[in-house]
Amino acid sequence: MIFLTEKMHDYMKTNVARIRDFRAIRLLVSVAMLMFVGVMARADETVPREFNDGVFIYQVINEEDKTCQVIGVVQGGIDHVGKYLTLPGKVMDESDTYSVKRIVCCHIDISSSIPIKKLTISEGIEEIVANSFGDIDVSSVAFPNSLRMIGKKAFYDGGCIEEFYLGENIEYIDDGALGSSIWGLSRVYVNSQVPPTIHRYAFRFDYYRAPNKDYMIKKYCTLYIPKGSYERYINTEPWNQFGKIEEIDFSSIDGVSVDEATEMLKVEVRNGEVSFPGLAADERIEVYSMDGRMVYGGTNRPVSLPK
Repeated sequence: MIFLTEKMHDYMKTNVARIRDFRAIRLLVSVAMLMFVGVMARADETVPREFNDGVFIYQVINEEDKTCQVIGVVQGGIDHVGKYLTLPGKVMDESDTYSVKRIVCCHIDISSSIPIKKLTISEGIEEIVANSFGDIDVSSVAFPNSLRMIGKKAFYDGGCIEEFYLGENIEYIDDGALGSSIWGLSRVYVNSQVPPTIHRYAFRFDYYRAPNKDYMIKKYCTLYIPKGSYERYINTEPWNQFGKIEEIDFSSIDGVSVDEATEMLKVEVRNGEVSFPGLAADERIEVYSMDGRMVYGGTNRPVSLPK
């Protein structure tokens, strides 16, 4: 039988408590490390990959179906595209081609870039989210037939915008999406026999100073619609609030002026290369194969044709 003195008993109690505390600390540290590793692993899984083409910044939506969205503009990239800016529907990242489905952010610093005569949103893009473009300095904007949604104030305060071209599949245009606090819009082209559903103030004028008043751009703006659709538009709000509504033949209008179309159609093919002598060297071009794959996207230069 072993007898312990009171002093030895107290010593053992103290050390046992220390051992227990040490084990508890080790357990807490281990749990914390596991939680940190788990968080890092989830972070790696949820951070989408980004890339750029020298003009726009893209974020991958889905790697399997090769889709992406526009999330920004490369600093200084707009300065080299010329007066016609095209937001591509397909873009290459190394050897892979991605389809652009959505525009999340495309703010262009109007103080540092040259004025853009025309912005063309390419086929394939389906949605423009709220506040995407802001006070972009551009005269004309053409939307593709693939576009379905334009979010709240997407182009609001684009005071220099004079005209919009809307495709036939637009489903909804939200509050102030094509409005402005500076009057400038004078022409809206809608290539749809059925009036699209839009917010009452989609073309709002003076959104911030009078948000609850009917300040729709109407007296100063002409609405152009397909032949045979006048009765539908004149009986549908707020389309019937435009100052003037005219029916036209859209077969000769596709968001491209005659002068611009003539310039873009100057194409030469020699020695297996295609070139565009009618375009400036700093203007952006896109070349596609017959199966819809992008062969080249960048500034104007001769491009080798796929064999």
